[in-house]
Amino acid sequence: MRRVWGGTALVVLLALAGCPEEDAVITGFSCDFEGRCPGELACAPDFTCQLAAPRCESPEVSCGDQCVDLTSSPRHCGACGQACSSNEACLSGQCTPTGNMTCLFCGPGVPCINGTCSCEGRGELCSMALCVDTAQLTFSCGGCFSACPNAGELCRAGACTCPPRERLCGMECTPLNDAQNCGTCGMACSFSQKCEAGQCVTACSQPQSCGSSSCFDVATDPKHCGSACRTCPEGGLCAAGACSCPPGSRECNGRCVDTSRDALHCGGCGAACVAGESCTGGVCGCQVGLTRCAGMCTELLDDPDNCGACGNACGPGQLCSRGQCVTGCPLGVEACQTERLCRSGLNPFHCGDCDTACDPGEVCIDDSCEAQRPATSCTSCPCDECEDTLCCLRDGKPTCVDAFRCPR
Repeated sequence: MRRVWGGTALVVLLALAGCPEEDAVITGFSCDFEGRCPGELACAPDFTCQLAAPRCESPEVSCGDQCVDLTSSPRHCGACGQACSSNEACLSGQCTPTGNMTCLFCGPGVPCINGTCSCEGRGELCSMALCVDTAQLTFSCGGCFSACPNAGELCRAGACTCPPRERLCGMECTPLNDAQNCGTCGMACSFSQKCEAGQCVTACSQPQSCGSSSCFDVATDPKHCGSACRTCPEGGLCAAGACSCPPGSRECNGRCVDTSRDALHCGGCGAACVAGESCTGGVCGCQVGLTRCAGMCTELLDDPDNCGACGNACGPGQLCSRGQCVTGCPLGVEACQTERLCRSGLNPFHCGDCDTACDPGEVCIDDSCEAQRPATSCTSCPCDECEDTLCCLRDGKPTCVDAFRCPR
C-alpha cells in the first residue's frame, strides 16, 4: 500500500535535499494515515514522527531518548523526570541530602537512622563499622578495640578477668592446680608431685597416658572418666567414674544438649528446626524478631509480600525496606531486585547477600550468620560456659552466641 505524508513531509524532503549534514535526522512531521513513520522514526502520541526510544540493557531504562539508571541518575532519580535538587545526590533511587553521606560508611548490618550510623541501643558503635558488646568481648573490653592484655582472660561487665578457678601469673591465666604455679605464682611442684588445693602432694596414683602430661582423677575428670582414656560427651559431667549429662539435657551425637532449647535437636536427637526458627519447650517456632505469616517465619522489615505486617504486599516496582514499601533502598542499603527487598541485615533468609540463607540454629546478626547454642549450665548471664563468646538472653534464657553483639 502506498504511504502518504502530509504537507509537512514535503517541507522535510526539501530540507533534506538542501541539508549539508549527511547524518542529520529530521523529526516533528506528521505520521502517515496508518500511524507510521519512515526509517528509524516512531509515531508519537501527538501523531508526529520522533526518534524511537532506545533499547536499554538492565539495570538502565529508557527515559525519552536516553538510557538511564534510575538508582543513580540525578535527573531521573527513582522515576523518569524525577530530578534531585542541587544539594542532593541520587542514591539507591532516592534523592538524598549530601549531608547524609556519612551513611555510606556504616558497616555491614549497621543501619542508618536519621542520617547517622546507629546500633539501636544494642552495643557500642566502633569506627562506624561495627556494633560491639563492650561488656563481654575480649577484643573490645570496656571500650572499642580495647583488648584484654593477658592470655586466657575473659571480659566480664567491661573488665578483663581470669576464668573461674584460674589466676593471673605473669601475663597468662593459669589453673589453680597448675603444678608450675601451685598455691602461688612461680611455686613449681617436683616431677613426682601434683598440685591439689594449692599444695604439692604425692604424685599421680593413675598412670599418665592417652597423651596427658598432667595428673587426673578418674572419678571426677570428664576427660578421663572411669579410666584413663574414656572421655565424657561434650558438656558432660563425671561423678564416681561415670559420665552423665547435666540435669535437663541428654546426649546427642557425642554432645550433651537441652532438647527443649536446642534448634538442632528440638524435642529429640536430630530433630532440627528449619532456618528462621528457634526451639522453645521442645517445639520449633519463629526466632525472636520474626513473625509467622501464612505458616512461614518471615522478617517483616524486608518481606515484600508481608511488608510491615502479614499480607501487606508491595506493588509492582516497589521494594520492602524497614517495613515500608518504597521505590528505592535507603542510603547504603543493598537492593535485592529479584527478591524485591532492601536487605535489613537481620533476615536469616538473605544474610550477607541476597542469596545466602543461614543454616538451622543460626541467627542473622549485623548481616552475618552466627552460631548460637543454649547455655545449659547457667540460669543467667554472664555464663562461664560461653567462654569467650557472648552470653545473650534468648526467650529469657541464657544462650551462647558467637557474634560481636547480641541479637534482637
